[in-house]
Amino acid sequence: ECNLCKMTFDSQINLEKHILKHNTSNKVTSNNESPIKCSVCRKVCANLNVLWDHLKKHKSVEFKCTICNKSFCNKSSLKLHLKIHTGVKKFKYEICYKEFIYKSKLVAHLKIHTGVREFKCEICYKAFTYRYHLVSHLKIHNDVKEFQCEICNKGFTRKDTLNSHLNIHADDKKFQCNFCDKKFRQKCVLNAHLKIHTGINTFKCEIWNKTITQKHSLKSHLNIHNGIKEFQCEICRKLCTRKSSLLLHLKVHNGIKEFKCDICNKR
Repeated sequence: ECNLCKMTFDSQINLEKHILKHNTSNKVTSNNESPIKCSVCRKVCANLNVLWDHLKKHKSVEFKCTICNKSFCNKSSLKLHLKIHTGVKKFKYEICYKEFIYKSKLVAHLKIHTGVREFKCEICYKAFTYRYHLVSHLKIHNDVKEFQCEICNKGFTRKDTLNSHLNIHADDKKFQCNFCDKKFRQKCVLNAHLKIHTGINTFKCEIWNKTITQKHSLKSHLNIHNGIKEFQCEICRKLCTRKSSLLLHLKVHNGIKEFKCDICNKR
């Protein structure tokens, strides 16, 4: 049924053709390049051709990918989608040699190298390269953890963080180091480990001349030299430099003695 004149039709396509006639009367002039409004959602389109393409979104989807069965409202979107299945990445950045399927992804990637972070959190003032990173970050302040591990019930703000966490529960360590054959459950841990062998993107303590693979680990290490103890036991108020040290200390209060002498069995 037409929302304007209440006339009914036997198919969606006939209804849309009819709506187009109503839209024609909305033109500023008879020129096809004049703005025109969609009678379905009231969106203003640049001209009749743009409106006709737009109207396809309101009807049943007719362009379907034969590989993954995903549907699209127009042929150009389907053609763009098919590049994912071909695996062809013709857009390459010459500095880091990373390749992309779409030019838009390459343009977005360039922001990483330029250091531009235009999206800023108004709560903690932390800045991000991409808007979706900011949106994900805001969930931390709102304490929104919509992704939950079904094994240990731990909550996460992002799905990819949950997927990475699930590897902890897996028995197999499928990520193996090519240098020392050491295996890891998580790829990110393997990547951090590889820096030990390659020395690429490592961080150095200027006091001990010690090389550290991760920036947050360097920050934690520097707390030792600076005497900063930011982790406090809620039971005895003891201060610890690292969170791992605090967790180890808590075992004293919990009575956990996991190490046993093989000779006298004392724990």
